[in-house]
Amino acid sequence: MPELPEVECVRLSLSQSLAGKVLLACHIHHPKVFLAACPLKKGVFPLSVECLERHGKYLIVRLERGYLLVVHFRMTGCFYYREKNEACAAHTHIEFPLDTGNILCFRDPRRFGRIWLIGEKEASPLEGLGPDALDIPEKVFISSLLQRNRRIKPLLLDQTVIAGMGNIYADESLFRARIHPETQSSLLKKKKLSALWKHSQEVLHEAIDRGGSSISDFVSPGGVIGTYQEEHGVYGREGLPCSCCGAIIQRIVVGQRGTHFCPRCQKPVH
Repeated sequence: MPELPEVECVRLSLSQSLAGKVLLACHIHHPKVFLAACPLKKGVFPLSVECLERHGKYLIVRLERGYLLVVHFRMTGCFYYREKNEACAAHTHIEFPLDTGNILCFRDPRRFGRIWLIGEKEASPLEGLGPDALDIPEKVFISSLLQRNRRIKPLLLDQTVIAGMGNIYADESLFRARIHPETQSSLLKKKKLSALWKHSQEVLHEAIDRGGSSISDFVSPGGVIGTYQEEHGVYGREGLPCSCCGAIIQRIVVGQRGTHFCPRCQKPVH
């Protein structure tokens, strides 16, 4: 579930607690989750953490000697800390003992999440991603959508076009911009796309400020539960009245993804 705002909240939390620390080792309990472009030969660890970055839904941990840990949380992945004398939580697949004495753990009940250890000049899962949704300039956003004739909701979710937008925030951005999710992108005028860019920026920043959306089991490494789900205008509100017009929020499937919208505020464009 973690989309851009949730991953950014993880980055902010770990930047305070992990930057400058040393990963002493890497203990892998489920090999499928950990993908090392460079084999874990003796001598790779320990590695100090220089900084944490993010691109789209990927968390990037920059380590010394040019190494990167690239993390994709997928549906249920999350980090948490435990002390040496504490038992690890169920579904913990990777552990990084730290020089501080505690342990950074990666937990993922559904085991869809992935962590890559990448050395210098090695292929990265970040290759092929579009511009980050939080950093993309307005003109680039508009041109990226106009040059493709596709339904707007699946287009927003295409990570090669714009990285980071997920189901929740695509629905919320389209609702604020008053755009029906099945509208062909080529039918939208620049003024409408400009509004979509503006509202997507607002939605993403507001979600980060509220700690993300904790709809299922998302919790930051510091144990903070997000509250942005309380501000959702359409997502997860099927059958409830629209806060703007009173019409009943509907749910349809667009591009194999459950999609929430207001039939009165977001009228189709033909």
